[in-house]
Amino acid sequence: MSENTNESRTWHKWPRSIALLSLLVVVPLAGCGDASKTDSDTDQKGQAKSEEKADEKAASKEDLEEEFGDVETPESELTDITEEVTVMKVEDGDTIVVNGENGEETITLALADAPELTLPDGSQDENFGMKARDYSRSMLEGATLLFERSDSKDEDGNATGYIWMKNGVDHVNFNKGLIEKGLARLAETSDAKYTDEFREAESQAKAEKKDIWSIDGYVTADGYNSSLVQ
Repeated sequence: MSENTNESRTWHKWPRSIALLSLLVVVPLAGCGDASKTDSDTDQKGQAKSEEKADEKAASKEDLEEEFGDVETPESELTDITEEVTVMKVEDGDTIVVNGENGEETITLALADAPELTLPDGSQDENFGMKARDYSRSMLEGATLLFERSDSKDEDGNATGYIWMKNGVDHVNFNKGLIEKGLARLAETSDAKYTDEFREAESQAKAEKKDIWSIDGYVTADGYNSSLVQ
């Protein structure tokens, strides 16, 4: 009887041992499952943040149309005449530093003459000069865009050309946008490719007395009369 009792006790211990072993196996597996899920959640969150940052950087079609009107120039018309550049720095309203096919270089926006940020006496133009600079900085700095290089150079020997803001298959000419908003005047040069449409944009800004056109005599044939806004 004593023998049977011992056997019975031994028999009943096995299920408990098996249960304990099962728990030891299941718990680590469950932990791996949670870790895997955590890693997956982290990756998804990281991807979402990256996409969110990209969305913040790229202007939407609605944003561009709000700034510049209808966006209608397809990329197919620009492929052969533009290069991709990243805007490293905006020095003033119409002068930027880009990194592209020729490395890092300073370029001047063709046909668009914005008020200088630094005046002849060395002081800062805290009116239209700063406003033009701040606008160009908010729209361009850090962005990767299309640059249509002109054959002409500015008086300092820098390259000139047109910046096309990219949005899917549509684009807008930023140089023209500066003129439309009254932050630059039309600069007559030998490069007359877009002169007619830029002149029309200037006439509209002038008629509506936008920014540089809001003060009589501020815009002159040679540039700007900064004494009127100091």
